[in-house]
Amino acid sequence: MPALYPWIGAASFAELRDAGPECLVAATREEAFWRRVCPSVFAPRGKPSFLARLVLHVTVTPMAFVTFLNLHYQFYLTHLLHTTSPAWLSHAVCIPANVALLFYALAIFAPFSTSAAPLANGGLVLALFLCLWYLGMAAKLRNPLWGLTACALVGGLFLAGNEVARVAVDPAAGSMWSRTPWHLHPLFLSGVTSVLQASGHLFEQRVPPRANRTDRWMTMREFMWGAEEQMPLWKRLAKLSWTPVGVLWGALDEWYSSAKLLPMFLLQLMWALGYKAEQRREFQEQTLQILRRGNHAMDWVGTGGGAFVRDLERR
Repeated sequence: MPALYPWIGAASFAELRDAGPECLVAATREEAFWRRVCPSVFAPRGKPSFLARLVLHVTVTPMAFVTFLNLHYQFYLTHLLHTTSPAWLSHAVCIPANVALLFYALAIFAPFSTSAAPLANGGLVLALFLCLWYLGMAAKLRNPLWGLTACALVGGLFLAGNEVARVAVDPAAGSMWSRTPWHLHPLFLSGVTSVLQASGHLFEQRVPPRANRTDRWMTMREFMWGAEEQMPLWKRLAKLSWTPVGVLWGALDEWYSSAKLLPMFLLQLMWALGYKAEQRREFQEQTLQILRRGNHAMDWVGTGGGAFVRDLERR
């Protein structure tokens, strides 16, 4: 793997061994809280309910959506699910664009005042929240430069979103929904950006458990077209038709996750440029160790594929 590449490298997925469930990093308080208050999704006993299975399929890694300072787990998933250069680069471009579009939308739909203070809108509240969140992450990792750089990036995206709103919005139009042409509407642009971001995963060599409607990893070919054994053409076409559905679910996930992934990709870029090389090795070696063991887990840092925390308790 070339030293400057921030992604892990798809060659690490060359084998699909069946390592049993094992957690290599102790559970955080956030994880324990969610497993206690919502066990049907985060710690089901036996087969999950239909609603829980739907949530698991759509989100793939539901714990990642509700934990905010679980850094080992978040970096592990960032490495695990973006192993090729097209996947990484599509996210590196689309994630900041999605956050800027969110500021653009808030500038239109959540203004606090009149033209006397054009930047006074809901985006200010979001920017403050993101900065506090990112600074908390940086403090936990003892990495102040990362936190300050992330805050500067948030400020830049906030200004960019508001500048787009200034140029694109027609203040003389009637309703909020008609103030921008459809092709410049923030919801349309966010949808397109999120679909492009999700489509980057089509370049991965492996499809994770739950996203492929099973509890195991699959090759991309098996997911899209079926395994090598004989299969009627209509079944193969039915499998192929599921791919755009998965992209739509993925687009929703990517939109929601963009603000969380923004500092993760920023720090990986800083690492790739030589910043804190030892810290980079610590996180990447942890992921590579798990990839070598096979059957990488989705709900914790370790092995087990789509297994749940109850499977750890039985070992």
